[in-house]
Amino acid sequence: MTGNVSDFILYDELFHTSASEQIAQRVDAFNGALTNAVQSGGQQRIAGIQLSSRALIGESERHTMYKRIPNLIQERDPYSNAPVADSKLEHLEHVGIKMNRRIGPIKGTYDQFRKIGQTSETFSIVIGRQAGDDIFQDYLNTALTAGVAALRNTTTAGSNIASDTANKLNYKHLNDGRRTMGDSLATALLVMNSGAYFDLIDNNNGVAGDRLYDVSDVSIREGIPATGGSPVLVTDSPALTDGTNNFVLGLVGGGISVTESEGRIIKSEDVFLEENLGMRIQGEGAFNLDIMGFAWDLAAGGTNPNAAAAGLATNWVQYATSEKHVHGYLIEAQG
Repeated sequence: MTGNVSDFILYDELFHTSASEQIAQRVDAFNGALTNAVQSGGQQRIAGIQLSSRALIGESERHTMYKRIPNLIQERDPYSNAPVADSKLEHLEHVGIKMNRRIGPIKGTYDQFRKIGQTSETFSIVIGRQAGDDIFQDYLNTALTAGVAALRNTTTAGSNIASDTANKLNYKHLNDGRRTMGDSLATALLVMNSGAYFDLIDNNNGVAGDRLYDVSDVSIREGIPATGGSPVLVTDSPALTDGTNNFVLGLVGGGISVTESEGRIIKSEDVFLEENLGMRIQGEGAFNLDIMGFAWDLAAGGTNPNAAAAGLATNWVQYATSEKHVHGYLIEAQG
């Protein structure tokens, strides 16, 4: 009689439960800490990065909005019968892109765990917990990579970038960043790496904000005078440096959205015909990435982009009619 995988006790659920709980805890802590961080004057503002879960089909998500009509209100001459030109109402299209991900495969042996007095269930639980942390980090790093890249492709080149790579991050840099947004003053979140954060503290007489929460090597700190009261997300993401200079991302409320758009599938199997009995786990899932004021260019960037494509400025096209209506601004300072 030939046996198959259905004859064995597998541990998909242990992995899935561990990973799901870990991700849920990370996302809840992240969203909760940011929500608390952006409370101001008794009113709650939306955090700069939103993590959520919603089933989305296809390789991208599109929706339309109405374009603001320029010069809608004009002077009128009551003594004239001269003809006037019509204006028209137009649509703008937002395009968010789906990014597919694989977990593993990861292979181990039953003997590994017997030797340390553990059962094979440990394999599923340990890998599941690590996957939970790594999935969260992938969400964040991809979002920041794209958020930085898009600001290098605004309609008016460089309009939302404040650059001073001759000096370490200081209060003036943050003010210069806000200045690029004109009278759109609401910065919901500043995102920077630890080097930039401690440079800012050095230039603020050592006054740091209280730590609100740590999650998956990400620290969320309250606003301080040097940040203009804006909360700070401190994460050593590769998106926030080029190896020489540090980048600070100033985000408006809801500036970047990451949506887990396909439920994770986790499968495991026993491995035979080798010296030691083995076990293997593999999974997959997907998330959608949306950046306020920008559409993913499907013609240029295609579907299912990798990290390099997500970080290519020309793959993000500004549809917002004003740079004040995009997801934020970028500050470049000495690393």
